[in-house]
Amino acid sequence: MTLEEENLKAFEKLLKQAEIEKQGRLGSYHYYRDQYDGRYGWYVSRQKDGKFHAFINTKRKHKVRTFTKKRKAIEWAYNNWRKRNDRQKAAKKIRAITREAAKPVLTGTQRYLITCEKAITHNQALLKRNQAKIKSLMTRSKTYQRRIKYYQKKKNMLAEPQPLTA
Repeated sequence: MTLEEENLKAFEKLLKQAEIEKQGRLGSYHYYRDQYDGRYGWYVSRQKDGKFHAFINTKRKHKVRTFTKKRKAIEWAYNNWRKRNDRQKAAKKIRAITREAAKPVLTGTQRYLITCEKAITHNQALLKRNQAKIKSLMTRSKTYQRRIKYYQKKKNMLAEPQPLTA
């Protein structure tokens, strides 16, 4: 086979592929989806070229392969999906571990101190907002003042060292 014949054959193959892409593929398809919305699928019925088409569509990769047997197309899509999905799950676990390691280790009293501080600032904001409103909200603002006083008392009790009683 001469070089011209090889080039002609390759060109005809490219033309057929371009024609299929232009017309679109026929029938329905099934696919696996990974964690980043990548699709790894196959068409249920044979296409015009008499083969089963399988595809990968991710944000970076768009690939189509043809197979003579449907089972091979399904396996190709599944194997690519499984590799990518396993890699994504491992990376997700590593990120979760590093996130947990970066968190400060707090004792129960430290956590409760933080909760008290949040409650104080929240109730102070509510009090400030309600003091600007009409007089009918006086009971509500008194409630907020009581809550602020309660949480400050708890915070002070936790912050000071408690004497041991025997």
